[in-house]
Amino acid sequence: MSGFVAVRLLGEGVPDGRVRTLVREAEARGLRALGARVDGFGLVATLTRPDPSRGEPWERALPESDAPLDIHLSVTTSEPHAHADLDGLAQADVLALLEVNPCAQARSSAGQLLRDHPGCLLAAAPAAHGWAVAVRGTGMYRGMPSLHELRLESGSFTSATARLLLPSCLHGWLTTGRRLQGRERVTLLE
Repeated sequence: MSGFVAVRLLGEGVPDGRVRTLVREAEARGLRALGARVDGFGLVATLTRPDPSRGEPWERALPESDAPLDIHLSVTTSEPHAHADLDGLAQADVLALLEVNPCAQARSSAGQLLRDHPGCLLAAAPAAHGWAVAVRGTGMYRGMPSLHELRLESGSFTSATARLLLPSCLHGWLTTGRRLQGRERVTLLE
């Protein structure tokens, strides 16, 4: 599955209830959504899939009140060497694997995705208790990937929505100028 993902960055100290309310509001509009907290910073990611029969640009799929800070193309795939959607894979900012694997295999798969798709900025693979995430460097480290293991504090990554949208929340986290250190606390608020 692929589509544009809008990430709302809610900030630190936003109550979990507020994040969950925003997720429910998006779902009530027929959108897939996920709330997450990364080191106490609240985020809500929404997959925007406009109705192609109406010819709407994807931006109109978002209510004006959402005011996302981060909008990017995300593509999910079932294998690290996928070539099924070459156009989407070549243009995606975020690539995510759906299959949960042991940590070492997830790290290898995330790294392989990033190496195989030079336009991708973040690749993620769900692991036994969290995610393996590969991030392409910027600035003086431009192009050099870094690998991280993020442990899930609470929530479930067994749902396809979580596996699809958590990598987008991490992309949103990076747009704030923060870096992934591999020790961030990740909590899903579904």
